[in-house]
Amino acid sequence: MASPAPPQTICSALIADRTTGGARTFLLVRTPEMASGTYRLPVGQPTPHGVADHFDLHAAVRSGTGLGVSVGRVLARNEVMSETGRVRHIVRLCSLEGEGQKVRLGGKRSSYLWATEDDLALCGPELARVVKAALRALSEGVRGAEFANGRPVGAGRAC
Repeated sequence: MASPAPPQTICSALIADRTTGGARTFLLVRTPEMASGTYRLPVGQPTPHGVADHFDLHAAVRSGTGLGVSVGRVLARNEVMSETGRVRHIVRLCSLEGEGQKVRLGGKRSSYLWATEDDLALCGPELARVVKAALRALSEGVRGAEFANGRPVGAGRAC
């Protein structure tokens, strides 16, 4: 009996910034094939070896948004079952490198938004829960949240 294929790994970047008034914002992007009005976090695809590491995510953010970032800790993980198999979605904190950077969309990105927590509905219900938990982990300095199909896993992990 063949063993199941390992999950595909995708890393998303929670690129956090602050407005001049001190409010926390984070970058959301969209592509033309996404449903109207929906956004997602910038994402890096795995290497041919199946590992999406700091360098891959850094390069993906640079090519997709034009932003230079430092890739930091894991804020949330979500294991999703899809029609093509398991997908491991990891959300990592990314900090802007330097001042005054401007978003310059590349690849298939069609628009972007510096969002606040009030804008989470634009991500759709499953991703919104994961992003909300990632923001909580960032704000409170707590360990990253674990999800399965967008639902919190384990006691004390609800968001």
